Amino acid sequence: MSIEAALSGSQEVRIFKNGVEMSFVNEAGELEAPPFIENDRTFIPVRKVSEALGAKVLWASDGNKQTIIIILDSIVIRLVVGERNMSIWRNVPDANLEMWRTESINISPEKLDEWNNNGLPITETKILDVTPQVLSDRTYVPIRFISEALGKKVGWDNEESTAYIWTNMEARDENDYDIVIYGGGLQAYASAVAAAKQRTTKLTKILLIAPYPVDELGGISTTGGQNAWDVSKSDDGNFYHQGTFKILYDRFPMSYNTQEMSNYLKSSLKDYLVDYKTQYDISRVICKEKAAGNTKEPIRIEKITIRGIARDNEAKDYTNGYVKWTNAAPITITGEIFIDASEEGRLARSLNTSATTGRYNWPAEYLDYDENGIISDSPTKTVPCDNTPAVRQQAATIIYKLKGVDLSIYKGSFSSSPNRVYHSLWGGDEYKVKGSETWQFNDKYSSQGIIIKSLNAGTNNPANDDYYINNFLLFNVDGRANYRDTPEGRRGFSSENSDDENYIQDFYPKNKFKDTMTTDEAWVKARDFFVYKKEEILNAIHQIDGFGGASFTGYSNDVGGQPEICDILYLRETVHTSKNFSQRTNNSENNYHVMIDDAFQGINGVYDDKDKVIINIAQKNENKTYSHRIGIASYGLDIHPYGVRDLIDEESSDGIKYIWHNKSFEKMRPDFKKNYLDKCLNFYNPDKFYSPEYPLYVPYEALITNQVSNLLLPGYAAGVSSEAWGLVRIFANLCVLGDAAGVTAAYSIADGTDPLYLNEADIGGIQDCLRNLGARLEI
Repeated sequence: MSIEAALSGSQEVRIFKNGVEMSFVNEAGELEAPPFIENDRTFIPVRKVSEALGAKVLWASDGNKQTIIIILDSIVIRLVVGERNMSIWRNVPDANLEMWRTESINISPEKLDEWNNNGLPITETKILDVTPQVLSDRTYVPIRFISEALGKKVGWDNEESTAYIWTNMEARDENDYDIVIYGGGLQAYASAVAAAKQRTTKLTKILLIAPYPVDELGGISTTGGQNAWDVSKSDDGNFYHQGTFKILYDRFPMSYNTQEMSNYLKSSLKDYLVDYKTQYDISRVICKEKAAGNTKEPIRIEKITIRGIARDNEAKDYTNGYVKWTNAAPITITGEIFIDASEEGRLARSLNTSATTGRYNWPAEYLDYDENGIISDSPTKTVPCDNTPAVRQQAATIIYKLKGVDLSIYKGSFSSSPNRVYHSLWGGDEYKVKGSETWQFNDKYSSQGIIIKSLNAGTNNPANDDYYINNFLLFNVDGRANYRDTPEGRRGFSSENSDDENYIQDFYPKNKFKDTMTTDEAWVKARDFFVYKKEEILNAIHQIDGFGGASFTGYSNDVGGQPEICDILYLRETVHTSKNFSQRTNNSENNYHVMIDDAFQGINGVYDDKDKVIINIAQKNENKTYSHRIGIASYGLDIHPYGVRDLIDEESSDGIKYIWHNKSFEKMRPDFKKNYLDKCLNFYNPDKFYSPEYPLYVPYEALITNQVSNLLLPGYAAGVSSEAWGLVRIFANLCVLGDAAGVTAAYSIADGTDPLYLNEADIGGIQDCLRNLGARLEI
């Protein structure tokens, strides 16, 4: 094959060495031996790239077999054209390398035989997935195998068809990182990828820690079963959201197979040279100590300890099914910038980052009597963020699998992927019909904190006709509370010495309602309910048109088993980080950097150093670009209920007892109708939830906290009020926050400045980086 044939129809491939692009143009200005892609593998001209890495390349041919020898320091590599075996000798004694030092490019077969018989055993043999090729008298090899065999790091950006080779890596401890990301959901993934794409002349080390009890990435979008995108578009038909979200959506449109998504997230993190650890959680956070009496200076995280976690399905006591710490040795991770991209907000709330729980900032008149209260504690390093009164969080969901859905008679809303194999479904409002099986089910079990609502579903595996179903609400769940953080869960691991690596910090919330469940209690409750009440659940589901013949996967009357439910809960709310620690109280939505008014009035507050609004509503038509924006968030208001009573219309005269969307919102917050109904795109349709006229700009300040200088918050603990969280919490918006956090982290590493101290010019630089990544910052 000629070079021209290889390049025909192939994407242009770019290669960067230590952040500087390599040229494949000769002195005459002609393209010479360029890299190319074939069968999803990137081929490089072995001599040019190897010599650029400091290696010597030799060639031997006996007419029938062509052999390539590559030497770098004490490493020798042997490849044979047309063969897939690659032999590697490492730590070769200097005396054995002497024979190559004076050799020219071409060596004799006898010289090669001398090397082959010199008695050194092969250190390693790799099997290439493609063989070396000779094109137009140039030898091409797959880039990753050669570079990594020579001890170099190779990253790959599939979207840009760009390879990154790093040779200037400093010797560092295995667990010493520049950026540490806590969380395994899409916001964590976006943070990791965005940070990796910002590497320039330094190989920034990045670690992602996924705190779920299974070896998967994606969090709620995979492990949790919420496999249907829910995203809004602008008037021109394009998504407001771009960046990482758009890349994922283009690959997995509408609904998708969760295992394929998880596998893709893993493989792409490897391509971007991001390390990740699944089935681990933080057991200890270590910060730089403050000077005595200093309560104003922000603290700085220095390192964390992580331990393995797993769901224990072997326990004989009541904890069967709980997620517990494993006996694997703990790992202490050091880092410069930390990102809390989690659903729990574990880092944020454990460090007292001005966080509040659930709907604490709502006006007192809309809270239950036991949710009201004033904060009295002052910010210190040792007091966790649980010094607010106990308050409730939005309902959680356990997502489960069904098969046998008949779309031909389904009467709800649905859309299909381009290949019409995957489908996303919404609706199934038969739960409202008086006297129906679903109505009776809800009447029977609502007192136990369980309700079936309208469904949100997506195809998971077209071949097996299975769907993930999101309509099983669990109330009174505290998303911050885990069994492993209770005294019982820490027993056997904790010591009295907090400097002991085996010590497990007390992360358990101090202000948890007694009647709320931990995440483990809720998951086990759901599991047992599906085991023992499966017929009643199916009877209710069969009321939905198209679901009359549906059945559980993992179970049948013939073979037994139990219905398949997801490995984690779909949590919708935990904590929110406020601007000012001392102003955390009821009726304090303006103490957050993203408020519901920002969307419904088309204005995003921009603040000066004194937290004074410098752009007001009157200026919105004159100035719709705001100086600190790091992304666009867009969605309808989707605040899920906090209690069963939020779904019941006591004054119904039409037989509709159970309510949803706008009616539920207006019951929870009567002020919504007064303040926002006439500002909604869908106010004319009572079945639609509140959709703002404008998307909103998210300010940089929503990602930071004044209490911790090197912490970024693109997860549930972002600086978003409880009300506005109903607009922000969908995957597309979280990806936007993740992109901004990742870019900021990489920028901070390069600049040597913690995110809290970046200035106006720095924020402008971050915006430029985001635009270069394809993020959208303008409406």
